[in-house]
Amino acid sequence: LVGDVLDAVREAGPAAREMTLTQIARLLPGRVNERAVGTSLQLLEEAGHLRRLWRDEHRAHVKLLLPAAESRRQIDARKKTARATLDGLLAMGLANSATGLALELGSCAGSLGMPEESLRSALGTLDEAGVVEYRPPFRGRGVELVDEPAGTPIRVDFAELARRARREESKLQKMITYSTARRCRGRFILDHFGDHSMSGTCGVCDVCAGQAGPVGAVAERDPAKALRRRAQEERNPRGSSFDKLRMSGGAEGRPGMSGGRPGARFSIVPQTLSPADVALESELRSLRMTLARESRVPPYIVFNDRSLAELVRLRPGTPAELEAVFGFGPTKAVRYGAAILKLLAASPR
Repeated sequence: LVGDVLDAVREAGPAAREMTLTQIARLLPGRVNERAVGTSLQLLEEAGHLRRLWRDEHRAHVKLLLPAAESRRQIDARKKTARATLDGLLAMGLANSATGLALELGSCAGSLGMPEESLRSALGTLDEAGVVEYRPPFRGRGVELVDEPAGTPIRVDFAELARRARREESKLQKMITYSTARRCRGRFILDHFGDHSMSGTCGVCDVCAGQAGPVGAVAERDPAKALRRRAQEERNPRGSSFDKLRMSGGAEGRPGMSGGRPGARFSIVPQTLSPADVALESELRSLRMTLARESRVPPYIVFNDRSLAELVRLRPGTPAELEAVFGFGPTKAVRYGAAILKLLAASPR
């Protein structure tokens, strides 16, 4: 499928800049899901075969349909914005272009001294009057091929994709097993994270309390009792079932759980961010968007949300420390490291 998608985009050529996932799917043999097309495009982008465009990269297209003098007579003198727009377009050379002009509406509006929405409305008026043919900017992402020789082999590592799929299927199977298992859920979670030291059961989960449904779903024998218990937990979170598990020794001090040994990667209880951490997270998100636009790649290519969380938590100060953050390697550290480290160094703790 990935190869078919690349072939379809190559055959479409420049038209692929304004094609939706549905339109690309129609070019493929058989019936193909749009999500599968999107995944294929993402893989091809990561491999460097193409790049997906941002909406603000698309241009409007305007073509003059009448001679310049006649076109001005077609516009009512009272429609001053439309006439000013037409005069501006003619000054830009619209009358001399047989194919029309490609316009970036924001820049064009600035040069004409009017808001972008006024320009859009004026272009619509000119189109309705039959003076110009106006095609608004494409509102989708679109695709642009990277200039590479014909016949270039696909650089997607399909073996790694197969391994990734098996890992995801394994995770899904574990989730299904957890939901259907007739064993202590607290112990099941601890075993999953590699801690097999818990003796006995937690005594508070639905299985231990004898309240597990036919497929392991949480269900209360007494609905009124369930409502009272949930209301009590909302009023007193420290009395929740998970807190009972922690106080009974089921989670406290165990690897992979909140309060466990330093360096544990997983956390069941969300960590509370300080105001400085919240501010840093927001600044890193803004920097990620800026770097993505400069590199013309999606923000997750710069770094994903898991990497973002580790940047806030670890606050690396050197390139070597940055490479230790999840998702960063030598290449990414060189490409984006200077800007990230500068922001981290200036952020208060």
